[in-house]
Amino acid sequence: MIPEVDKNEYAYLFEGIRKTTPFKKAKIIGRQQYLLKRMREFAIASGYNSADGTINNVYVCESLLEKTVMNYFADIYRLKEFHDIGTANTIKITSYTAYWLVRNKPLQIITDSVDYAHVNEKFAVFLLLDNIFEGKKASTVKLTAQQAEELTYIQTKLLYFLKYRAYTAQNLELALECLKSGLRFFGK
Repeated sequence: MIPEVDKNEYAYLFEGIRKTTPFKKAKIIGRQQYLLKRMREFAIASGYNSADGTINNVYVCESLLEKTVMNYFADIYRLKEFHDIGTANTIKITSYTAYWLVRNKPLQIITDSVDYAHVNEKFAVFLLLDNIFEGKKASTVKLTAQQAEELTYIQTKLLYFLKYRAYTAQNLELALECLKSGLRFFGK
């Protein structure tokens, strides 16, 4: 299924009217399905929803998720064309995805409680840190007490940044690149 957002607005992503190869529809749909799955897992793991999948406090607005995915691909398309690059690295993919997730807010709150505020920002931090651990679930990564404390500090700072500061996808990309470089530099 192609996202229901205005297809004319994103036609160039499919038609290849520019020099960059257009994205395959399957890739766009695949990204949407991947994010939908991860958002549902996040909602359960974070205690927003029940383990059986019952939606208690937060649901995914799929039309906003579709728009998020299309905005992401439009940005990556323009970036590839302008900088003449073939593929985006995982840091760029994660950063631009996180940016559009926070901007479009596809995770929607159905419970009248401030406890669920900033759920999209929390999910974006979850994705950014997932990239640092290169797809390994944070719960399976062996951390010392000091490393766990540092990770909590990083999560807190990233969340604060997304909640209260002006940011761009490029800021997120730089922050993620620096975090990964720091981990390599200090051998963690």
